[in-house]
Amino acid sequence: EDPATASKSKQRTSLSPTHAMAASSAQKFRDELKKQNKSLAKSEALNPKTMIEMNRTSNGIKGIIDTLRGQLARLEQEIKADEKGKWEFDMVIGQLETRKRDLTKRIEMNEEWAKQYDRKIGPFEKTYDDMTANIGKTYENAKKGHARGLKVLEEEFDYHPAFKQKDDAFFAIPFKPL
Repeated sequence: EDPATASKSKQRTSLSPTHAMAASSAQKFRDELKKQNKSLAKSEALNPKTMIEMNRTSNGIKGIIDTLRGQLARLEQEIKADEKGKWEFDMVIGQLETRKRDLTKRIEMNEEWAKQYDRKIGPFEKTYDDMTANIGKTYENAKKGHARGLKVLEEEFDYHPAFKQKDDAFFAIPFKPL
């Protein structure tokens, strides 16, 4: 065999210091298993390379489990926060329902009051409306009567609203309604 090929094959079989330590641990573990189980002693399945692969696989599984535990803890915190938020929403909903009941009662009371008002005050309101409708006509009649009265004063008593004299016997203040 030439020296270059021998060097390459030696490189393939030699392990790094970390792998060598892992291989040594694996070898000890394999020897212990073989002592405990006679059928494994005859098997070549537990060679150093297989043990290293098993160790890597178990470390990978352990990493996944740790990651999942972290995610589970984070989810549990989120669930607690969501439950607290739900509790706060329930409190607000309860307050709003109480307010709704109070407002419904108040509406019912106001509707009952409005019915009573229409029944008891309604007739008086109609009479008031009739009276106020006639006030305009009454006022117009009063203005006409007042104007006629001033004419009588002017004709019979020489009363002149713009030129009141001091020796006049009549002491009225002229009023001209709108």
